[in-house]
Amino acid sequence: LYRSEIVDWMGKVDLEYSHSLRHYVRFGAEAVVHHFNPGTVDTRFEHPDFDIDEAVKSSAGKLRSTELAAFVEDETRLGERIRATVGVRLSSYFAKGATYFGAEPRVAANFRVSETMAVKASWARATQYVHLLTTGAITLPTDIWVPTMENVKPQRGHQVAVGAVRALSNNTYELSLEAYYKRLNNYLEYQEGSAAFESASLVWTDIVEAGRGTSYGVEVFFQKRSGRLTGWLAYTWAKATRTFENLNRGRPFPDGFDRRHDIALVGQYSISRKVLLSGSWVFGSGFPVSVPEGRYHARSHLDDWREYGHVLHYESVNGGRAPALHRLDVSAQFRLGRVTGRQTLTVGLYNAYGRRNPSFVWPSMVDNEVKLKQLSPFRVVPSIAYQITF
Repeated sequence: LYRSEIVDWMGKVDLEYSHSLRHYVRFGAEAVVHHFNPGTVDTRFEHPDFDIDEAVKSSAGKLRSTELAAFVEDETRLGERIRATVGVRLSSYFAKGATYFGAEPRVAANFRVSETMAVKASWARATQYVHLLTTGAITLPTDIWVPTMENVKPQRGHQVAVGAVRALSNNTYELSLEAYYKRLNNYLEYQEGSAAFESASLVWTDIVEAGRGTSYGVEVFFQKRSGRLTGWLAYTWAKATRTFENLNRGRPFPDGFDRRHDIALVGQYSISRKVLLSGSWVFGSGFPVSVPEGRYHARSHLDDWREYGHVLHYESVNGGRAPALHRLDVSAQFRLGRVTGRQTLTVGLYNAYGRRNPSFVWPSMVDNEVKLKQLSPFRVVPSIAYQITF
């Protein structure tokens, strides 16, 4: 059994102050204490014919860190058409042998072009002291949260975004468009050839690589706000790449969460005051996977050079793509009587047409050939919920 543990203790204070009709100030402070146990392996040995029942637990060791931060933000009106927000967050981080400080300024502005249209722009810089080490585009038990340390710098990045929104047909519809660009530094990734399970028996800082990344894309959103039929359609074109000196020969490669196309269609139809039908269809480009370009036979000089298996050869990191993901979810909501409060019965169907969406993809030898296999744990999943609101 492999797991990663992180326990947080947090205290936070937020205050608000309105100096005038043109200024609205928010400020506060927070403190967070992290307790890490990255990469714990529980192994149990059992044998039906022998008296063996032994449990072995290994771990890279427990770690602790503390974050202190304070922020202030001023939302101000500059005339009748412009609203701006300017703020800064100052943070500090303390761990064994490590002390870091960060300044995180942010600026956002909204300009109302007309009664039905507005444009906006923003820029922000952020610092993150907790890193996620992952082996793919989904959450697995092998994913671990690790802290910033003396030889592991905090992740820093900045993002800029611009967009526009417009109301149509007396606010019945809304159309928005936004583009963004994000730059990351000190991004962590496993070294080439390292396995996630090794983080429990080795010092995890010795098997990771620090690099940089970029993310950018365009988002289009169309919404119907009123009427018996409501819903929205969203489309995102995005690209996320990472670059490491000792990975993929120093060339950029797709991040594990990179998806070129993402579509979501959501709708609700009110048959009556007591019956509401809902449905959503989502589509996403396949997540990146490392695909072997070939294989070769391996021999061991410790065993008279006998052949002991095939070794897969990978030419690039995340050079392939898993199959696309798409599914349909439907539900019906029934509002019952008010005998004892407002009662609601909801029945639904997840992945209504039973699409075998891949959650995990890995190479395997089949009939002396390298083929990709996939794990698809969730097919059609029915659900029912009953709620009483007093």
